[in-house]
Amino acid sequence: MAALDELLKVLSEYLGLKKRLEDLLKAYGASGPEDIELKIRRGELPKNKNYEGYRKVYEDLAEAFSIQYELMTLEKKLEKMVEARGPVDNR
Repeated sequence: MAALDELLKVLSEYLGLKKRLEDLLKAYGASGPEDIELKIRRGELPKNKNYEGYRKVYEDLAEAFSIQYELMTLEKKLEKMVEARGPVDNR
């Protein structure tokens, strides 16, 4: 059962991070962190062209990239955990 508890813990963390990333991307109308970066380069972001506006958008961009990396790490961990459990017997 400890392995199942760990699997559920990692899955819960993954889903929480995925939701946070979706919320960040939605706030900027972006499909990914790269899209936020492109909007900054094109001058579409930040909406408020002041220090606070730039600070906020760059903090969110850094967080989005960080979450994206963490999600990839957790996906690999989940794959290994599922493989280690072996096939499921549904009898």
